[in-house]
Amino acid sequence: MFKYILLSLAMMTTAVLGQSFDKRFSEVAVGTTFHYERNNGRDYSLTYLGKSGKYHRVRKESVKENFIRTYVYNAQGRLHSIKYDNSYTVRFSTKCGDAIGECIYTYKGHPKYNGKWKKRYWYDGGNLLTSDTRINEDYNHVYKVEFTTGNFLKYEERVSGGTPRWTKLVRVTNK
Repeated sequence: MFKYILLSLAMMTTAVLGQSFDKRFSEVAVGTTFHYERNNGRDYSLTYLGKSGKYHRVRKESVKENFIRTYVYNAQGRLHSIKYDNSYTVRFSTKCGDAIGECIYTYKGHPKYNGKWKKRYWYDGGNLLTSDTRINEDYNHVYKVEFTTGNFLKYEERVSGGTPRWTKLVRVTNK
């Protein structure tokens, strides 16, 4: 009996450690738009544009500000690159998936953020947390997050410079 309890615990741990938050585009129709509200008024939307070649594309548009970004994901749903306002493109190492645990990735794009980063997901008191930490620097943000079907953001909260910040999904529309 004790062996079966240990085996069950080991299987549960493996399932949690392997839990992935990579995008699952098969669960989202082309043209689906996720509308987000932020406490700082910088609301935005994400629209799934579909697959082009071997990559999935998602467009991010600001509601009040004038910007459009295109997020490009590989077949596994891992972020490959971001094209900012048609001015520059940031590339990510797709070896680093969004899953429980941590990994190191290299950010190349905007000079302010270039370098090696550690991405981490973990549970604390039933809450899913994630952080991005620049290696060898003091920069670190910890976010409490929730995801929707397909692993799009549902809710996020953090403290930045002593100020609480949040982003929440307010509606989903389909074309």
